[in-house]
Amino acid sequence: MKFLEHGLDKPANAELKKKHEGRLSNRKKLIFLNEMTTEALKRVIVFGSTIITNEAADVKSVAYTKEFDYFFRNIGNVYFRDALSAAKISPMRGSEATLACDCAFLLENSDFNKLPGFKLADKRQDVGVFFGRSSSKLSMMIFSKLLGCYSGQKCVWLPWFISTPKMTKVAKLFGYNVPKDHLSPSELLSALSGYKFVVTDTYHMCINAWRMGVPAICIGQGDATASNSIADKKKEILYEMYGARPFYIFLGSLTSVFKQLRTAKAVAKVVEDEVLINAVIDNIQSHRAMALERLNTALTRALSISSAKEAA
Repeated sequence: MKFLEHGLDKPANAELKKKHEGRLSNRKKLIFLNEMTTEALKRVIVFGSTIITNEAADVKSVAYTKEFDYFFRNIGNVYFRDALSAAKISPMRGSEATLACDCAFLLENSDFNKLPGFKLADKRQDVGVFFGRSSSKLSMMIFSKLLGCYSGQKCVWLPWFISTPKMTKVAKLFGYNVPKDHLSPSELLSALSGYKFVVTDTYHMCINAWRMGVPAICIGQGDATASNSIADKKKEILYEMYGARPFYIFLGSLTSVFKQLRTAKAVAKVVEDEVLINAVIDNIQSHRAMALERLNTALTRALSISSAKEAA
């Protein structure tokens, strides 16, 4: 939400100033709904979003702070996907709960039956691999192959989204077959459901894997900051929330051959630990149930307000 005003330089002339003000007005209207009355805002629900990028420096923008405070103090309910965002907003919401989960966790396998061609795998084998967020391509590729060797599994590239030409070249050097075209959602999810585990640096591939009960080894920068909504920090927060720290690998632990070997050997044991895997899955399922209950309660409340207004 910080792009509402941050990063926009003051225009140098009247014409640009007019366009600049128009953009800000639209963003305030569409993001913070600043044309709605406080009564109407009581029917607004924010669910599964995040404000991990917000920081103390935001107060320097008077306009942003004003819009942010007014919106979050007056909307009906807010349930963020991560604990950090929930903690940041809690002073504005008093004793209300402010934590939910990522919306992708709300899906069920039965929902995918509506996708033409989707088929839940009968058995699980191989390691699904995809890298597309972090810059340390070589280290991640080496690690994935070592992990496959230690776990006795074949590594298979799962094209979560289309790879860059550079990533494609590096992946092919390690024997991965990287298609030029994107697979359909049903093809991706069908394949994902059949891996013994996956190795990736991509947030939503991790979420969809865990939701299906497939362990996801996630790789990210240990010194990452929450500078944007796709920064590695959100992956780390996700794993900490569900007690999945053993499944989260910092790139700093992959900076030498010795570290690669040691980490791969340790992780190969983790992905065989059914007690650990089930504990994470149970945590996610419990959290999902809580989030659904909060969402249903919020929707019921919002609809009751609408019904009362119509009756009046």
